[in-house]
Amino acid sequence: MYAHRRCETLHASATNTLTKLAVPLALILAILVLVERILALLTSGQDSSLLTLVSRSSNNENLKQVEVELKELYAHPVEHPRRPGTSASRGVSGSDERLNEIEVLLARVDVAQENGEDPLKVELLREKLKLFQLSTAVDTAMLPQLQDLLVTPRHGGYLKEHFHAYGYAVVDTDLPHTLLDQAVNKLSWEYPNFKKGYRVQDAWKDVMEVKRIALHQSLLDVLVSLYGRKPRAFQTLNFAQGTEQPMHQDTIHFQSEPEGWMCAIWIAMEDVTIRNGPLAFYKGSNKLKAFTMTDFQLQPTADDYPKYEESLLKQNYDEMPLELGILRKGQALIWDANLVHGGSRRLDKESTRFSQVTHFFFEGTKYYTPMLSQGKKKTYRDPVWVH
Repeated sequence: MYAHRRCETLHASATNTLTKLAVPLALILAILVLVERILALLTSGQDSSLLTLVSRSSNNENLKQVEVELKELYAHPVEHPRRPGTSASRGVSGSDERLNEIEVLLARVDVAQENGEDPLKVELLREKLKLFQLSTAVDTAMLPQLQDLLVTPRHGGYLKEHFHAYGYAVVDTDLPHTLLDQAVNKLSWEYPNFKKGYRVQDAWKDVMEVKRIALHQSLLDVLVSLYGRKPRAFQTLNFAQGTEQPMHQDTIHFQSEPEGWMCAIWIAMEDVTIRNGPLAFYKGSNKLKAFTMTDFQLQPTADDYPKYEESLLKQNYDEMPLELGILRKGQALIWDANLVHGGSRRLDKESTRFSQVTHFFFEGTKYYTPMLSQGKKKTYRDPVWVH
């Protein structure tokens, strides 16, 4: 009996001792793991990035400083980058040094995210750095075209807030790639000039796949979440190449009454890169006036339309960031009709950029064509809905 109680006492004592040691042991283990990571960084030649992370981890100006240093990278391109597929030169090339600098900045952006800094700014900077990283590794001659251009980020839970603040949003869709490929193939069959660079309007009437893309439920659901009303598709446009179209607002062509109930969805039917002429737009320009031909003392005619484009560019858009729609196949860029946008220059003139734009009105509004209207005399329209 005594021996049994003695064993119970010893067991309880041992348990208490282990419990007391658990917390210190956990701390020691965590410290060892941290030391191991630090040593790994130091031995891999990244001690400078580690010191940068430590020194800036509590710096509220981290993102601003990263952006300043990124602009510095833009301003001093590498003269002789090492291209993929070629043998590496001895030592560290200028391109490799530049890539190391970008890795450091990416690490600092990660720290900013951990510190709870603005999620949208964090994601935007990360995507911009990745674009710059890609261009540095592939072809530094592209860098002048990248100056001050931002790649569009995905926005997660901030989608609605970002859309109404800046006039656009990028979303992933459930569009099957096979559907996109079938649409391109049938467009090429139905419209022989399609692959020669001609856009095709309202192909949904002839190509079932174009209609399925335009009315895909995942896209309609996003529009309902953004606008709170049922969207109604009234036009499709399909492109085989980047348009290089001058900057404009869709509201010169289509407008709702009351205003603000019209948008477009641009679907990437293949990966969109800096080389094949992505969409370009002024972030936040949706908040400015929807200009008409009358605002510029122009006649509502096709002959005066080029003058409208010239007059539009004289507005104060230079103060706004110019962004590029760099999208993966199957992603969608949604923009408010008032957003000033156009087609960027195609660096590769032979490249394709298969895409589809669908324009939407929303229930409960009237529809008219501003370019054919003067003052209070509006030319109303009776859209043919995609069905």
